[in-house]
Amino acid sequence: MGIASFRKDWQNAKDSDPPIEDIFGWGEILQKDSLFDGRSNIVIQGRGIAKVSSYKSLHPFRIADVIEIEMDQSFRQKSEFNLILQELILLTKRMLLRAGADESFLLSMSRTWEHEFPVEFISSLLDIKFELKYELLITTDYIIKAKKLLGVLRELNLNG
Repeated sequence: MGIASFRKDWQNAKDSDPPIEDIFGWGEILQKDSLFDGRSNIVIQGRGIAKVSSYKSLHPFRIADVIEIEMDQSFRQKSEFNLILQELILLTKRMLLRAGADESFLLSMSRTWEHEFPVEFISSLLDIKFELKYELLITTDYIIKAKKLLGVLRELNLNG
């Protein structure tokens, strides 16, 4: 399932179908809870990043041809990334502890090392501006992506 957001200026669009961002995250539905009013709460595990190449249809739902953006995993062998991730996890735990997160969840943060998309996972836990989360999503160099998030976390920890 792809989850694309509306473009920043979508309210100004004259089209009946608001424009969405071309690059988006996609994932697998892990859990679906139906609500009494017909809506559902879903839990999705991110599996990757994709880009719309063309649309097959817009009604009643957008159906598109997409191209998966391959993630270069070589960053995992770089000591620079490992140091950044270590600090990201520490600062995230501090923030979540201040916010009253459950201790068992904080202990499970050590599994972030094994996560396929550790920076995106950490950013999903944080209450940061959507524009920043999108900027992280579209940044292809994983070390730069991690450094951007680290700068934000350092600032939040200083001001928090």
